[in-house]
Amino acid sequence: MQTSAHQSSDGEEEAEHAKGAGTARQGLAPGSGVNDPAPGLEVFSPLGVVIPAFNAELAIVETLNDVTSYLQQASGAITSSVLVVDDGSTDHTAERVRRFAGVQAAPVGLLRTGTNRGKGHAVRTGVLAEVAAMRSRKAADDAAANRMQQAGWVLFMDADNSTPIRHLERFAEYAHGADVLIGTRRSAGARIIRQQHRLRQLLGKTFPYAVRLFCLPGLHDTQCGFKAFRLPIAERVFGHARVDRFAFDVEALLIAERFGAVIREVPVDWENPTQSTLRIARDAPRMLWDALASAWRWRRGGVAVRRLNAAANSEP
Repeated sequence: MQTSAHQSSDGEEEAEHAKGAGTARQGLAPGSGVNDPAPGLEVFSPLGVVIPAFNAELAIVETLNDVTSYLQQASGAITSSVLVVDDGSTDHTAERVRRFAGVQAAPVGLLRTGTNRGKGHAVRTGVLAEVAAMRSRKAADDAAANRMQQAGWVLFMDADNSTPIRHLERFAEYAHGADVLIGTRRSAGARIIRQQHRLRQLLGKTFPYAVRLFCLPGLHDTQCGFKAFRLPIAERVFGHARVDRFAFDVEALLIAERFGAVIREVPVDWENPTQSTLRIARDAPRMLWDALASAWRWRRGGVAVRRLNAAANSEP
């Protein structure tokens, strides 16, 4: 792995297009924007945005409004699409997404899982769905199709918009030569807008230390929910990933490392979400266990490494 930090489903999955989105789900096409895009965003085209959501009815509309407005303004540079993965919500998250897409005629898709499996499962499901959709939309002629095999990115971000979509502009500064871009709250230039509760701050300091010590020594922050993967790496990483809950980021980065991906940390602004579904007493021990188990599987020569090596050797 090459890293750099800036210094200075149980249950049936139901896929559906959000009501009223129609063909708009095909994405925002270049040339349809009303404002000039930020320079450099074309590196991400085509872009698939995945938003995992669980009981996010209070935040999802505001987040979708921010995301779709930004992508509309940037559509002179990039073609994009948005997919919300409703991870078995028991509130009105799905209905809010449908209503938003219908009223706004926005390119927002909705994928629902039968039961709550965890953020990792939702992200994995959404990323693989976006990869498949982007592959299916590739150009018909051979030359363009070959370019599409390597072009394109998939970004996932939090439903509470704790790191807003505008950070794509900062990501663009680091994209050249990178395969994976991850937001970090622990490097020079990062800002925490609203501090967490003391217990969450303790977990926020302890877990990254354990990850650096046992799993990914070159990375400062694996848990920020704003990450972008180049299309071929996204397909490989999430095709092999298995962790369903909050430590899925660690596993995904370990797999990316195994594939020799260039991973770069990008300082971001982050606002502590008030509607977080993370419960410290319940989730912290599971996070640590999943992270250590992933490190064993992917860095210490476990069975996953042998399977991965066999799969890599079988590829042309």
